[in-house]
Amino acid sequence: MKSELFDEIDWIKNYFEGKINYEFESIESIRNFALLWNMFEAIGCNKEAKNTSIESFVDKINKTILIDKNEFMFFIDFTKHRYVDESGNIKSIFDRLNFKSEIDKKRVHEVLIGTNEDDKEVLKALLFIVLRLRNNLFHGEKNIVTLNIQENCFNTANKFIAKCLDLHKEAMKKNHNKFNINVIECKPPIL
Repeated sequence: MKSELFDEIDWIKNYFEGKINYEFESIESIRNFALLWNMFEAIGCNKEAKNTSIESFVDKINKTILIDKNEFMFFIDFTKHRYVDESGNIKSIFDRLNFKSEIDKKRVHEVLIGTNEDDKEVLKALLFIVLRLRNNLFHGEKNIVTLNIQENCFNTANKFIAKCLDLHKEAMKKNHNKFNINVIECKPPIL
């Protein structure tokens, strides 16, 4: 039995009693982030995105394709502008990424301030940042009422995720693995 269509956007606007003062089209990239993240987590992280699976993803790619951080310069520049001030110090907004591991926080910090410029480490650090964006979005740290101010951040993250998935696809093909678009095992939905 097919249920009647539900207007999620109308419901959300009503729920917040007029406090959302933006058009939902203005947060399209944030809504699309969920789709791209789903692809990344399924294809790149064996359905479990965490720092160790991200490291494995990068290492696998690097075995076939030499990672070149210049391919991600748009995201490096974006994250440095967002998290590093003009004097080269980390801005307070960096702490809002809510890293769970001080070791990983330090690794990302070193990449952002330029003390670690190893191409693989740069890619890992950038993916750790996107993982934290994901967790902050999906665990309620991002305020839906002001979500539109995050649009550029998620648009740039989406472009970065797509670039990572393209690299993965290229590495698989170069490794003579048939790229299978049906990578995700389809099972009946659990109701």
